[in-house]
Amino acid sequence: MWSCAVKDVGRNAPKYLHVNTLMSRFMEIQRFPLWADLLMLGVGGVMPLGLWLAGESDPQAVQILSWMVPGAVLVWLGLFRMRTEVGEGAVTVTFGWIPTYRRRIALADILSAEPVQYNPIRDFGGWGIRGIPVSALNARGNLGVQLRLRNGRGLMIGSQVPSELAQAIRTAQSVH
Repeated sequence: MWSCAVKDVGRNAPKYLHVNTLMSRFMEIQRFPLWADLLMLGVGGVMPLGLWLAGESDPQAVQILSWMVPGAVLVWLGLFRMRTEVGEGAVTVTFGWIPTYRRRIALADILSAEPVQYNPIRDFGGWGIRGIPVSALNARGNLGVQLRLRNGRGLMIGSQVPSELAQAIRTAQSVH
């Protein structure tokens, strides 16, 4: 027996997919905000175009600029999407349309999972993969789930539905 609910509330809003099966208890897919996409487009596309239109003829500059567009596309494909999944035995967070970053936290290593509101810039220096060692994984907004881990560290996972994510983690832990 399984159930599936999909919520898609537009281009600039995150997309959620919640699944109750033996394989996956919760899944949320978030895209970075439109301004971040536009910033990446500006760095990767508009700047080289502007220099070209200005008549930049230095071969070294042209070579560097020729790598900016593909580089920006690769960064966008590799980082500008966050997927959080609670499955059998673990919480997994991946970044990228082509996943380039993956963090798997065993359910047994999680002592608590609490929904929180936070300030991404003040608390973590912004959005994305934040901290050394990583202390926050977020894509947008100021809501998430604060995990307290067995090793004494904390990990903040950004979510647009933090209560549902925290509950999915607790439910998955009770099954194990």
